[in-house]
Amino acid sequence: MRDAKTCAQLDPRSNPDEMAAEVRRTQALLEFGRENGAADAIEAVEREWVETDGYGDKACAFQLTADINETPPSLEAYRKANDALEAAIAAETD
Repeated sequence: MRDAKTCAQLDPRSNPDEMAAEVRRTQALLEFGRENGAADAIEAVEREWVETDGYGDKACAFQLTADINETPPSLEAYRKANDALEAAIAAETD
């Protein structure tokens, strides 16, 4: 999620309004999850990310190609990450 968000923020193809809407969506999903019984699961995933994947020398797909249009817009990946977060929170709170 964090990597997808960061790449979407850096991708010059990202529409600022759509990006802001996805950031608000992430915040709302996390708030809903925490308030509805998924706080422990959310915190566990955050800890796992920091321990296993939270390093700063990553590159976004669009940064690794000579033609930026050869890769899908990073905002699409961020939306998919939000979709996965929404499904996981729904499973935890049902």
